[in-house]
Amino acid sequence: MSYSDEQMQMLKNLMPQLIQSGAENGYIYHIKQMPTGIINGYVHVTSKSKFFGVHYNQLQHLNVHGGLTYSELEESSSGAEWVLGFDTAHLISRNMYIGERGEPIPQVQTQNLVWNEIKKLTLQMREEEIADEQQN
Repeated sequence: MSYSDEQMQMLKNLMPQLIQSGAENGYIYHIKQMPTGIINGYVHVTSKSKFFGVHYNQLQHLNVHGGLTYSELEESSSGAEWVLGFDTAHLISRNMYIGERGEPIPQVQTQNLVWNEIKKLTLQMREEEIADEQQN
C-alpha cells in the first residue's frame, strides 16, 4: 500500500515533532511538540542508571513541572533505554490571558520552559545518583 504526498503529510502532522535534543547532566533528552501544540520533555536513562525500569509514579519526589507523567522502555540506536517524561497539558501549565471580550485565552507553555525543567530534572537525577554512589 502506498500513500499520496498529501496522506503522508497528514500522517506526519499526527506525529510528535522533535524540536530539541541533546545531553544535560549526563542524560540524553528530547523535547517534542505534540500535534495539539503541547510541548513535552523526555530524559533517557541507560540500564546502568538507578532510574532504569522505575515507573514514574515511584519518582514523584523529583520536582518537575506537573510531575513525571511518562515512563516507557524504548529502543534506540544504542540499545534499550528507559525514558522518563513530563508534559505541559495540565491546568497549571496554562497562563490565562483575558481576550478583548473578557474570555480566558490559554497560552501553551514554551520550549524554553520545558528546557529549563529538563535542566532541573536532570540535575536532581544526577545528584541522587551521585549520593547513592557515595553511600556504596
